[in-house]
Amino acid sequence: QQPPHQRLHHDPNDNAANIRRPRQQRHECVAIGLSTLSFNPRSRMPGWDEHSFGYHGDDGGIFHGHGEMLRRYGPSFGPGDTVGCGLDYTTRKVFFVKNGEFLGWAFENIDREMVDRGLYPTVGVDTECPVHVNFGKTPFKFDLKEFGREKLYL
Repeated sequence: QQPPHQRLHHDPNDNAANIRRPRQQRHECVAIGLSTLSFNPRSRMPGWDEHSFGYHGDDGGIFHGHGEMLRRYGPSFGPGDTVGCGLDYTTRKVFFVKNGEFLGWAFENIDREMVDRGLYPTVGVDTECPVHVNFGKTPFKFDLKEFGREKLYL
């Protein structure tokens, strides 16, 4: 017997037999953010616990503390998009960018102890699409120096 996903289906109105594959709904997501060393990336996406902050590409939501979206923050993102994350150490605010555009402040008043202990770039991947990560080896699409000059007016 053939596996269920390759069973032949014969349409009586058609003279050919076709292979029908049932639709497989796959939920794919890439999430970026920041996390402490206590974050477990093998079992969680960024933002799904108190040790991380995340912006999720499947729904544009931001997450922190649990697996529920805090709010819709920005547009969704996926293949072909460039997304980034930044932390303003002075104000303890986290922001994200998409395709070089500042999306606004996502998280404010991050716990000072958490910032002092260290927050690290974090990427969660639940997709079969390739993901390229740039930690500064090549120039960022977002102009961080210009942002530093302009943020005084935000």
